Amino acid sequence: MDLLKHHHVINSVIRTNNNNNFKGNLKIAFWNIEGERQFNLMCDKDISTINQNHIIGLCETWAENDYFRPAFSRFRKVSVLAKRDVSVGRAKGGIIIYYRNDIFKKHECLSQTDHYIILKLWAENFEIIIGCVYIQP
Repeated sequence: MDLLKHHHVINSVIRTNNNNNFKGNLKIAFWNIEGERQFNLMCDKDISTINQNHIIGLCETWAENDYFRPAFSRFRKVSVLAKRDVSVGRAKGGIIIYYRNDIFKKHECLSQTDHYIILKLWAENFEIIIGCVYIQP
């Protein structure tokens, strides 16, 4: 199933200085995934498309465990698990920021709650602050 055709994936490109090891544009994607099941149903084409990014923000994962999808092994992950308000029904929220481990050598979590993650990422020749927010309806 080609999920990316049916979901809103926002891609951004940020220019970096053309020096040292990372040259060109930094590719960032954001996806309100509407449940980890969608994430697990990604076809090879979707996985390939997502893997072209350097940073991936996912919200509304509904994930209650810290599962790491093998197709994203080139990435490190920082996550906030979804919370279950009641014993029946699905959990709410859930946020993941993936960042490429061949570009970003370390991260610092500047702030994190059930509703957002804000990270500072360091590469050899630049640093970036990135956030991913879940706004409950």
